[in-house]
Amino acid sequence: MFLIRNKIRPAEELLPGKIFVPASHSAVVDAAICRKISFSLLICFAAVQLSAQTRASSQDTDIRLLTHYSQEELDEIETTDALKFNTIVYYYTKSYIVEKIASINATSIDTAAIDVSKFEHLRKEHERAVMTFEKDGFRLILLSLDELKYRLPTQAPGK
Repeated sequence: MFLIRNKIRPAEELLPGKIFVPASHSAVVDAAICRKISFSLLICFAAVQLSAQTRASSQDTDIRLLTHYSQEELDEIETTDALKFNTIVYYYTKSYIVEKIASINATSIDTAAIDVSKFEHLRKEHERAVMTFEKDGFRLILLSLDELKYRLPTQAPGK
């Protein structure tokens, strides 16, 4: 039994695929229309979320990437070739380690602004390359080619 419009009605009177709205309304809403409206609202919400995430990622792009690529190029690469985008991000931000070292007169340097491409010629295939910058108070350690999670085309083994 169902209470519809202040009357108790047997279940047989309910039509399959129909949803009854509250007693204050006299309309019967088709279930398919409800699903379409729900789906449309879900799509709109997802589009707004995706747009917000895209704007956030565009605004938060690492300066090390922007030294070599424009924001538009990075956005296009991210959209069309996720592997290439991940490789670029990995290379410029995670293919090396920066260790602070004790130094008497170390100048303040933003280690997040290090351009690893300037040191790429020193990278070794099977062992880490280490450069110490005492004046700046840090040590730069390039991961070996064997350790790299992603490789640029110029970092193919044997090159």
